[in-house]
Amino acid sequence: MTIYQPLGAYLNKQDVSTITITIDEIESILGFKLPPSATKYREWWANHYGNSQAKGWMDYGWKVDTVELGKKVTFHKTIND
Repeated sequence: MTIYQPLGAYLNKQDVSTITITIDEIESILGFKLPPSATKYREWWANHYGNSQAKGWMDYGWKVDTVELGKKVTFHKTIND
């Protein structure tokens, strides 16, 4: 389990296949501030299992679609329950 899995759990509770969440909302869901690299580098949001943060959403069947650095992230569901 990673510290980012609450984000995946939150995404799974949504009855949508695509969702856009602000950085503030993500930090609220997680209960902590994201590292500065999350607001500066697109690579931080890469859908790569080598990144602990990506495991947090990919383990739940979600992938990052688009990122507006420092503002919002759009996720899309890749598998159905």
